[in-house]
Amino acid sequence: MIFSNMIGQSALKSMINDEGLVEEQNLMALAASKIIENVHIYKILDQKTTHFFASYNKKVLRL
Repeated sequence: MIFSNMIGQSALKSMINDEGLVEEQNLMALAASKIIENVHIYKILDQKTTHFFASYNKKVLRL
């Protein structure tokens, strides 16, 4: 829960400015984390509609 709050707070400026690509670049910093593998951010457009905004998916090599 703490990580989601931190990621959400840091994404606010990009969301307000509708800069999804900028936020995806910001999320790349999560590659250094050993415990975060996937982040998906959705923007609420109105009370019934969400819009995919940005994501991060760690590339994991599996043998």
